[in-house]
This record gives sequence, C-alpha cells and structure tokens, in this order.
Amino acid sequence: MKASSDARLRSLRGVAARHALEAPDAHRLLPQDRAFAIVEAALDLHRLGRPVEMLQLVDREASRIGDPWLEAVTRAEVGLGAKTPGIAIEALRPRFDPLFGAIAARLREACRAGEALPDALPPARVGTEIDDPFAGAAVREILRKGLFLLARAQVQKEDHEAAFEVAATLVNLYPGYEPGRLLLAEIYRRLGQPGAAERLDAPPAQRPAGV
Repeated sequence: MKASSDARLRSLRGVAARHALEAPDAHRLLPQDRAFAIVEAALDLHRLGRPVEMLQLVDREASRIGDPWLEAVTRAEVGLGAKTPGIAIEALRPRFDPLFGAIAARLREACRAGEALPDALPPARVGTEIDDPFAGAAVREILRKGLFLLARAQVQKEDHEAAFEVAATLVNLYPGYEPGRLLLAEIYRRLGQPGAAERLDAPPAQRPAGV
C-alpha cells in the first residue's frame, strides 16, 4: 500500500513539475525552482517509459537555468535517477577537470595508497569566487553536490580510479560531509584498501582535528 501511495505521489509531483515548466509564466521560475522541476518532470517521464521525451525535456529546459554548474548538476541528478550514469559524467566531468584536475592529481599521489587520507591534508584552494566567505556559500554547496554526484556516477560505471579522484577531492574540501566520507570509504574498499576505508568510517572523535 505504501509503495503504491509513494508511486502516486511521485507521479503527481512529476505532472505538477511539467505544468510549471510549460506554464505561460515559466520564465519567472528561479533557477533552483526550474532545476527542481526539471528533475521531477524528467524522472516521471523515465518511470513512464518515455526516455526520448525525458532527454528532450532536459535539453530544452536545463539550458534555461542560466547557471552552468546548476545546469550540470540538474542533468546529473536526472542521469543518476534514470540509472544512466553516463549522462551525469558527460554533464559534470568537463566542469570538474579545469577546476579540480590539479587538486585531484595531488590527492591521488598523496592518498591513493591509503596511508594518508584526504581529510588529513589542508583543504585545497580552488579559486577566489569559491573561497570568498560572502559569495562562496552557495557556490560551495553546488560544487559539493556536483562532486558527490560525479563520484557516484563513476562508481555506477565501475570506474573506481576516476571515482577516487573526485571523492578524494570532495572529502578534502568538505571533510565533515558524511555522505562524501562514506562514498570514498566504499571506493577505497573496491580499490583494495580496507584500512583506509575503516579510518574514514571512524567516529568524529577519532578523526583529525577540525573534521
């Protein structure tokens, strides 16, 4: 009964989202509201077995968001929700490499063997806009979400080496973000480093200071 009720609720949300995107005043939607509606509407089309319409909706509406990272994250959420991780990787990887590529390479060298962990190293600086304490909060939030989604997509594709670089960057920048720590621990296990995974899973009191 609950599963049926949940499915009906998801369907109603999807229909409402499509109506919002097709409404005459849809141009007034805030970027975050448009992104939410796109994900809900697209995944409803996926559940209805209409993948071509799903992709058409995403391509049409995501380009209207107006924020490149939020657009990429929106496409990634649809891709993961539709169990098509390639969509997420295609959307996010071009944004990851220019901003985080050098950081990821340093973290691979320092942390891939599992002796040092990304949360024990000083957080990397990734640019004035992101490090700005006033303008950076919203930017850092969307970057955190993007890194998490990209790493999850690469795990789904079983590209664990690429997933390691993204998840290591995530944990270095956001050491207290539990979903990121759990994801990197899973990746370490798949890479044959259970000791590193156990240290990431450690209670907060056993972590480096400030984590």
